[in-house]
Amino acid sequence: MPRPSRAPCLNATSRLVDPAQYQRRLDEFDFDIISRALSGGSIPSDTLSIVYGSEAAKTKGSRNVGGISHPAIDAMIEKIGQAKTYADCIVAAKCLDRLLRAGRYWIPMWWNDEEWLAYWDMYDRPATKPKYSSGAPGIWWYDAEKAKRIGKA
Repeated sequence: MPRPSRAPCLNATSRLVDPAQYQRRLDEFDFDIISRALSGGSIPSDTLSIVYGSEAAKTKGSRNVGGISHPAIDAMIEKIGQAKTYADCIVAAKCLDRLLRAGRYWIPMWWNDEEWLAYWDMYDRPATKPKYSSGAPGIWWYDAEKAKRIGKA
């Protein structure tokens, strides 16, 4: 039985450039790989075309740094924008997610399903935390009793 082939090995190099050159290369999509954090809202909308749409892939300086240009992706973004119900929006968003994953346009990183916080135990917070954040510091409050116990009053 033949031995399975291994994935090709990458010989990568890194080159430092000044900020102006880096920005020009970003604007012109003149790079092989970059590190970029993407975020979005909790409810998808047709503004996803700014990052994943074919038109953005042709626009210098756009946020579509992966050069993603695919009619099925454009169609799903349009379906998300035209959704009449939340359920329809989520179905289209899940379909878009599958298309983006199948395209392998990026290497996911910087994700952790937990939030790590270091703080003095002189604050209190609601028993139920927000769904997508710790709430710190916006919904936490100073607790004089706790502060007194740890000598921070």
